[in-house]
Amino acid sequence: MIWGAKEAIFKIRNEKGISFKDHIAVDEFDLDQTQTTASLHFDGLHKEFNVYFEEVEDFTLVYALEK
Repeated sequence: MIWGAKEAIFKIRNEKGISFKDHIAVDEFDLDQTQTTASLHFDGLHKEFNVYFEEVEDFTLVYALEK
């Protein structure tokens, strides 16, 4: 789910040079939670996001919305 959160944020910004490891941070959460927060710090840019998790059949849908 962490990877999915980072992927959702990357797709929102989609700028060359953004590193999942170095530029996108997902706040701690329990697996039974349905949301968390995350941030992107890249090239002087700082953005905050709400990240949501939903179970859909056998898959987990992860999406992010900028605060």
